[in-house]
Amino acid sequence: LLSASGQVQDTVATMAGFGGYKVGAGEDYRDAAPVIIENGHLASNGDGAVFSSAARWEFRRLDRQAEVDQIVRMPGRDRTLTSAEIDREKASMVRPTSSAEYRSMVNDMTVPALRPAFGDLLLAPNGRVWAAHYQSPRTENDDPNEWSVFDESGSVVAQVATPPRFTVFEVGEGYMLGVRRDDFDVEHVEVLRWTFQDPN
Repeated sequence: LLSASGQVQDTVATMAGFGGYKVGAGEDYRDAAPVIIENGHLASNGDGAVFSSAARWEFRRLDRQAEVDQIVRMPGRDRTLTSAEIDREKASMVRPTSSAEYRSMVNDMTVPALRPAFGDLLLAPNGRVWAAHYQSPRTENDDPNEWSVFDESGSVVAQVATPPRFTVFEVGEGYMLGVRRDDFDVEHVEVLRWTFQDPN
């Protein structure tokens, strides 16, 4: 937590980052991200914050004093990584020009048994939490992204699918602000409108 002048005021949450790989030397040196990137997520809206790790389908809601006042879990989702998914991820990391050393490194990379729980986490001004289900940034960008929306009691109130290649940065009352990448990877800022319909 930073002040307006940029001074550290407090630590709200601590989350593990992800490691990386290094291969080669000199002009052939390069970094490589893991096969599956396991990130934690933190979002706030001025009245509090929510955060999650990659390991569990769970998020924690913090009050304005950074105290945990709610833990929400969504059990029962199968997050097992299949061998076909792992092979597809590794294949997407290799190019025709990739060196034999790099190909060997990718082949030997360790992979977690489970997919990360979340792809993103947003906290709307009305207190609702938007949790994106994990989607591979390498091989699933052309698929719609599924979100679960939770009210302040921790109940799921909606399932929302956002368009392929669309990254959401902000959710407000009746709109989503984000960036869509076209087929040439050119970014376009877009606002999507939405409405919740009462199933009753």
